[in-house]
Amino acid sequence: MFQIGKMRIQKLFEMDLNGMTFEQLLPDLDLAELEAHPDWIPAGTADEDGHALLSIHSWLVHHDGKTILVDTGAGNDKARPDQPILDHLNNPFLERLRQVGISPEQVDVILHTHIHSDHVGWDTRLEGDRWVPTW
Repeated sequence: MFQIGKMRIQKLFEMDLNGMTFEQLLPDLDLAELEAHPDWIPAGTADEDGHALLSIHSWLVHHDGKTILVDTGAGNDKARPDQPILDHLNNPFLERLRQVGISPEQVDVILHTHIHSDHVGWDTRLEGDRWVPTW
């Protein structure tokens, strides 16, 4: 939890993506160029074998009586055959949200930093055979 003035900010974890190589993340990456510039990979962002240390998470911002969710993670049950690591997930993200004292109905504002599948996934959820809004 971070505090900035009257604003409280919490990281809400969804899943680790550890184990992906930089080549998997950036297919056009020239490894020789990367090795020539080790400062491009800050300490703590890669393991000794060259795997990126990544996670999918959201940020809860509590400010002026409002709850703001920054990005909504990857989401469950989505068919993503081109992204096997995100295909048909089953993560306890909504349970983690409730564990920090927030239900989906209590989220006042959703702020998306950008529209990738790992940032907008919980905007909808599968209820039976229908996709419904989460928030």
